[in-house]
Amino acid sequence: MLKKKQNSAPFYNIGQLRVTYWNELKYATGELARCHHGSSNEKRLIDESKNLLKQLSGVEKYFAFPGLWQLEELKESLSRHEHRALANSVSETTQQLVSDSFRSNPKFLENEEGLSTEDLTPGEISNSSKKNYFEVLFVEDMTKSDEQALKKKVSDLREADEQFSYGIVVQHSFQDALVALLFNHNIQAVVIRSTPPYSAKGLPALIKPYIQKALELDMSSRSEVELGPILGKLCKQFRPEID
Repeated sequence: MLKKKQNSAPFYNIGQLRVTYWNELKYATGELARCHHGSSNEKRLIDESKNLLKQLSGVEKYFAFPGLWQLEELKESLSRHEHRALANSVSETTQQLVSDSFRSNPKFLENEEGLSTEDLTPGEISNSSKKNYFEVLFVEDMTKSDEQALKKKVSDLREADEQFSYGIVVQHSFQDALVALLFNHNIQAVVIRSTPPYSAKGLPALIKPYIQKALELDMSSRSEVELGPILGKLCKQFRPEID
């Protein structure tokens, strides 16, 4: 069942929260795939799955995997009542997340750019499994189409024999960038492309107990021109290992 919202943190850290919610979604969608169509139990499980997906959206926006792109696919499966396919996708995603095996799975590393395992040759699959995985944070208040174009451009620049494989995380504000740095330890590089606005739009209550360090840094009085350099300095303070 879903945890009730509390002022104090109901989980030890954001990693524990993510795994718990994905496991709850795995259970709910698994039960949904087995229940009778049109039953009251089906309606209850659909509502619970929708709520879990909504809650997870407030967390996954800070990660390349599973990320918002995959949550959108799951929401579409739920809306089409493809309950068996939904349950299978959630189960596979949860397993990849819990085991960290997505780092070497080309199906997940490439899927955001529109590829699947079937699009890759055996050699490409083998090479992907040997690469070191990390994520790059881009900070810019861009549109969704610009974000997709950025990810495609980065994907087009990749070479098959590169030693590394990396996912792209885009954050649109100063506060969101700090949250991503606190949450996501796969981020190993940050690109601040242009002056970001300060405030995040609609930080969900679910994550607020885990981001107090970021929220205490009140830079709302600083001009947007100053925020980029300030963010660069804070990146080094929060995560000195980051490029």
